[in-house]
Amino acid sequence: MNDFLEFLYAHIPHRWLNKKAKGTKKLFEGLAKNINYIYDFVTMIDRNNHTTKAEEILTDLENEYGIIVNPSYDLEFRRERILAKIRMQDSPITERQLVSILEMMGFYDIEIVPRNIGNDIARIGI
Repeated sequence: MNDFLEFLYAHIPHRWLNKKAKGTKKLFEGLAKNINYIYDFVTMIDRNNHTTKAEEILTDLENEYGIIVNPSYDLEFRRERILAKIRMQDSPITERQLVSILEMMGFYDIEIVPRNIGNDIARIGI
């Protein structure tokens, strides 16, 4: 946290703030703490983004795929069981799942319009 605090002090002109003032120090320490928290959170999300690297969400994934949760197994074995179950259930994505995924990405008011061009192809109207 002190590294980031020094980074903030180094990049804001010294004429704009008094480094010795209590309020300035408190503000910058708060900013540093928040940025550090966000960085840790993003790192955790990145780590759990793929099942092959997941740690914190393994129990949730096991429950989602109907696998008996046993924390005594090592992480690698638990990940492999989840991946095997995902491969077994490999099926086409449903319209509801597609809409849900797109809404999580920030697209709203999604309408899926079926269109026939030789074979069934769906066009997404956003």
